[in-house]
Amino acid sequence: MTLTVIERAQAAGDWHIGYLDGKPAIGNRRGEWFLLNSDAFVHNPGQSLIWVVKLDDGVWECIHEKLWPQGEPIPAPDTGTQPDYVEGDGEAEEFREGGDGR
Repeated sequence: MTLTVIERAQAAGDWHIGYLDGKPAIGNRRGEWFLLNSDAFVHNPGQSLIWVVKLDDGVWECIHEKLWPQGEPIPAPDTGTQPDYVEGDGEAEEFREGGDGR
């Protein structure tokens, strides 16, 4: 499995942003990575950023949270309940920092 990390979370509660085998994914601080099941908005308050991805093109983009309509909730990302990949679990992996993962 190939993990490509676009952005590592720095604050508690924020998500890592990246790709698993070229597909958009998010990761937590425990190293658990989840593939996204649909287009997603991922709020990282520690960075004041909202990451956006549409599955049809698979490209992560981000906006400052100030640009989100005031008072409108940010939907939670749609992932499975079990991680699709765990960093350092002994599986053969290729890790790349940065890039678009494709």
